[in-house]
Amino acid sequence: MNQQTRIEMLNSYLAEDPSDSFSRYALALELIKLSNLEEAMNHLIFINQNDPSYLPNYYHYGKLLEQSGRKSEALAIYQEGETVARIQKNAHTLNELTNAREALEDL
Repeated sequence: MNQQTRIEMLNSYLAEDPSDSFSRYALALELIKLSNLEEAMNHLIFINQNDPSYLPNYYHYGKLLEQSGRKSEALAIYQEGETVARIQKNAHTLNELTNAREALEDL
């Protein structure tokens, strides 16, 4: 399946259920691959505001903020994600978010 087909499929899923965080997240990742960063950011923001327990969102949201030169916002998102990861007892994601935050703090 090519990228455009995946994007169309994900958009159709969101048309049926706009609150589907998995489809919205997958769409944001596809848009990042196409360098459509503004639209991707809008989807990641939507997830963060409407489904803050959706843990996979935090890493890519933080990375996109970093790429946009928004260091303090990225740090805050990583810290929020670390809190969610602790609550969900997800050590792998906690480690990823902690490493991303610490690397950014060292810049």
